Amino acid sequence: QQTAQAAKQLLADIEGSMAADALADWPIPQLQARIHDLSMRLQGEAAIAQSVWTAMEQPGIVSEKQYAQAFDDVSATLEGLGLEWWPCRGTLIALMRYGSSEATLSDGTRHVVERDIDVMIKINGA
Repeated sequence: QQTAQAAKQLLADIEGSMAADALADWPIPQLQARIHDLSMRLQGEAAIAQSVWTAMEQPGIVSEKQYAQAFDDVSATLEGLGLEWWPCRGTLIALMRYGSSEATLSDGTRHVVERDIDVMIKINGA
């Protein structure tokens, strides 16, 4: 919403700084409609993203077997697409620390580092 407000302010500034005849060929109403449409779409996407993050943050049990299978699926998919990729963030920490997403510590405590899989994908420049 802040982006839409900034875009509207920019349009107002342009309109205020230019003579009316100079703006005659500018599609200002179409631009305003487009900004409104994009703003509404972004608000909808933000609401969807929030619901996804809320669901992801709910506690749940992911077995080491499920995690390993998911990691293998991600790996096979990305390599099948010919992409260069590597684990990052919590996934990399878990793999470096324990060689998996979790470990049982010496006192018997189960330490689960990750429930998701974080990766980075190399993007070649144009």
